[in-house]
Amino acid sequence: KPIKPNEISKPEIGSISSKNIDSTIITFQHVELISKWIDRLEYTDKIKNLYEFKLIFRGSIKECTAENFHEICVNQARTVTFIKVEDSDEILGGNNEYILSRVIDEKRAIRSYSSDGPSFGQYDLSFNIYWSVISCNKSDYEKQIRENELA
Repeated sequence: KPIKPNEISKPEIGSISSKNIDSTIITFQHVELISKWIDRLEYTDKIKNLYEFKLIFRGSIKECTAENFHEICVNQARTVTFIKVEDSDEILGGNNEYILSRVIDEKRAIRSYSSDGPSFGQYDLSFNIYWSVISCNKSDYEKQIRENELA
C-alpha cells in the first residue's frame, strides 16, 4: 500500500518457516541474509526476524518501461529491488551476493527520474530503461556496488 507522508515505515515480519518465494532471482537463503542485514546482524549471527517479501513488480530490460516501474513502485514503502545481470549469477540492487552497502545520506538513497527504473544514490546503481543501460559509480553508498556499467 502507498505510504502516507508522516507514516512510520516498519518492515513486516513473516514466519521463519515460510520458504515460499515468488521470485526468479532470489532464494530463501537471500531472504535470510537480507533479514539479518535489516537487523544489522552479521551473516554468521543467528537470525532474529525473517521479513516477508512480496513481489510488486517484475520485468526485463527488454520489456519494461520506466513508466511501468514508476506507476507501480513509486510511493511504495519498505521496498527492496533486485536486478539479475544477464548471462551471469550476479544480482544487483537491494542485495548482492558479495556486497551489502548502506546508504551514507538517506536523502539520496533512491533517485527517481522519469527515464529511470530502480536507481540508488546519484550514481551508485542507475537503471536507465530508455537507453537499456545500468551504471554503477560510487557516490552515495558506503561501498561501490559494481566495477563497471552494464549494457
